[in-house]
Amino acid sequence: MERIKSSTIVAFDVGLKTGVAMIQFRPEKKPQIQVCTVDINRLMKEILWMEAVINAEIWIAENFMLYPWEAKHQKFQKMDAPRVIGILMHRAFELSIDIVFQNAGNMKPAFSDSTMEAFGFGNIKNHEQDALKHALYYLKINRKEDLRCLIGNSTIPEK
Repeated sequence: MERIKSSTIVAFDVGLKTGVAMIQFRPEKKPQIQVCTVDINRLMKEILWMEAVINAEIWIAENFMLYPWEAKHQKFQKMDAPRVIGILMHRAFELSIDIVFQNAGNMKPAFSDSTMEAFGFGNIKNHEQDALKHALYYLKINRKEDLRCLIGNSTIPEK
């Protein structure tokens, strides 16, 4: 598929250590993927000021859910995930970038470790992999042609 315009999406796996995945689509070029894991300070001072990030078409972030069975283990915690979400929401508002929140329970079954391996992303691990899974899940639901451009002839997961 030949792309008509350039676009960039950025996905975040939020927490004390935040995974960041950026996918840049360009006409007549293979999509470029960049991933990293950062702490809150680097996220605020560096990542959210990068040209490709501030010019992204959309941001995707993991939604934070405090489940009752986990709440008892969260006593006296700083709750890093909601803090990062607040930072992202504020910066997205400043930049007029749409931000979409996804539940981890949706993207993880759709993009298992074996699926990631089959797509050629087996070397990406931990928070970086979860951020990339959020980006892939967004593409699967909203932009299948871009996902196809990224994974080639691999089969798109049904889940």
